[in-house]
Amino acid sequence: MKSLKRSVALVITLLSIFVNSPAQAHPELVFYIDTSATVHNEKNALLIDYYIAKSDQIAFEELALAQGDLEQYARAECEQSKSKVILNVGTFPIELKVTGATAIERLESTGAGVWIHCTIGSDVEFYDEVEFEWQDLNFSAISGHREFNVGLGNSPSFNLADFSSVPALLNQVQSTFTLTFPAFEAEKVEKIASKKPTRVDPTPISEPTPIAVAESKDDEIRVESSQSWLTRTSDRYFRAIEPTPLIVFIGVLFSILLGALHSIAPGHGKSLMAVLTLAENGKRREIYKLGFTMGLTHTLGVLILGLIFIVSSNLVPTSIIPLLGVISGSLVVLIGAFYLIRHVRHASQHQHGIGHHHHEAVGTQRIVVLGIVGGMVPTPTALTVMVGTAALGSAWYGVLLVTSYGVGMTLVLIFAGRLIEAMYRKLELLSSENSRANKIVESAPLVAALVQVMAGLFLVVISYGALI
Repeated sequence: MKSLKRSVALVITLLSIFVNSPAQAHPELVFYIDTSATVHNEKNALLIDYYIAKSDQIAFEELALAQGDLEQYARAECEQSKSKVILNVGTFPIELKVTGATAIERLESTGAGVWIHCTIGSDVEFYDEVEFEWQDLNFSAISGHREFNVGLGNSPSFNLADFSSVPALLNQVQSTFTLTFPAFEAEKVEKIASKKPTRVDPTPISEPTPIAVAESKDDEIRVESSQSWLTRTSDRYFRAIEPTPLIVFIGVLFSILLGALHSIAPGHGKSLMAVLTLAENGKRREIYKLGFTMGLTHTLGVLILGLIFIVSSNLVPTSIIPLLGVISGSLVVLIGAFYLIRHVRHASQHQHGIGHHHHEAVGTQRIVVLGIVGGMVPTPTALTVMVGTAALGSAWYGVLLVTSYGVGMTLVLIFAGRLIEAMYRKLELLSSENSRANKIVESAPLVAALVQVMAGLFLVVISYGALI
């Protein structure tokens, strides 16, 4: 039974190395605010669907202060955004009003911390063909996608729900456009002249899950909140405005758990551990060193980067995480290639009878290099907690949570390394009696090196895709 459990755990670990996770939908991963406006008409009424997507780092503090009241939060955001939208017909300004507001946290397809939908209308009725001038002054000091569309179903990002078909971030903050309304009926002249303009009140949007956010000719794009119980509960403790000892204790436990789950998910950290164990024939002490170094590097990276963001978010590019991903992925590929070449060379020497490779203790410097490469890409979630808690006045709490997150990561990485090492040693014992086991033992370092190269290439590809 014990052997079966180990085998199952090994399969899970190897799958987590090979299986890739989807990239974030948005090309920028930190400190961005996206907006998308779609102007259309319903009979003689002018309607505007205005969407806002904010990164986790920006939404963290705002959602904490909202204390779960998303309806009021959405209404306040929409009112503020509406006040910075300018819509004119010639020299005549059109007075706008918010008629509906919805906010949803953590939409999986957007990658944003919060997604807001504002419905905006006007009391003015329009007839025939009307030319408008549009200008959006919202969030001008913050990087992000600025999109303007005329007519439903024309949003290239599907109302900030999917950036896969957007080749580059847009900056459409002003436009002149024309809408065609139903013709003015002559018999209504006297009624219009004797009455105030008809008040147009589009039906306020409730807070459904899922919620339809865009339509195309072929199908309907839907965005739904995918918050798990773990995410909802941990957010409640992480966003505490006044963290009590009990809140801190529970928050630390959740942070350790999330760090562990992050390490279980697909990533290059476990492939580095596999290389150390299989290609370097690493022992228990070396596995502990590598796991500790990766966890420490990741924690220090988040703390340093978070501190820089707290001082001034303008000091660091919004694409810092994918940039570090490209650098780390490239180094991972080089390390994998090094072990691949070394294995081929040793195999060739062994085939020609030139000595035999014996295990030598892996140098501390090499382990440190592997650990730094494996931990140099900060997790956006950990960075969000660090910056968000500081904004709420509890920077010490953020440091504690980030450190706990690193502990969870380290424990899982060490477990993965020890598991691979234990199974490898067992196969070595069987190799003298079983030819199949012997082949697996001989090819294991080669497989580990190949996995390393593939993991590095994948990290480079997804990170480079986010950069461009």
